[in-house]
Amino acid sequence: VNAMMGEQGFPKEAQLKLRAYMYDARSSQSAEKYKRLTAKLSPMLQGEVIFVASQPFVKQIYLFTQTGMTIHFVTQVTQQMSNTNYAASEVFGVVDTMNILKSGICLRNARCVRQGAFWGDEFLLDCVDLIDTSPAMALTFCELLQLGRSELFSVMAGFPREAVLIRKSTVRIAIRSGLRMEARAR
Repeated sequence: VNAMMGEQGFPKEAQLKLRAYMYDARSSQSAEKYKRLTAKLSPMLQGEVIFVASQPFVKQIYLFTQTGMTIHFVTQVTQQMSNTNYAASEVFGVVDTMNILKSGICLRNARCVRQGAFWGDEFLLDCVDLIDTSPAMALTFCELLQLGRSELFSVMAGFPREAVLIRKSTVRIAIRSGLRMEARAR
């Protein structure tokens, strides 16, 4: 990184930002190494490792902890999640994506969001008016797990029983979002 910045003639401020980002992104780099290592395991061991490693974050999300959800389903879903990093002061937010904050602090809807929080579960809804598309802004370096709608639906296709549970949760989310929208209107 230092060689690249020297050769490209980066200004001092940009150099400091890039070094800070690379320093903060160390845990993500480790996570990528662990992902490659896990891919070399047998399917059963992969599932166990992924399930255990994702528990601190996934257990916060009602969608995946409700009665009837199988470990195999939750493991398949967590395998579809991607790691994404944002530097302090970056604004982010992708429609049709659920976000889980692994580390850092961000601001969303005038509220501080801390490690373990999640948002975007409205990505299950078809009615665009009920989806909160508010972006977030990283106050510190933020590492997120992100799950896209299409990825979740592709996993659900192979798990009909869990798909029914997700559908019931979708109704609950629609009611919550509808009430929130009505409250804002008044």
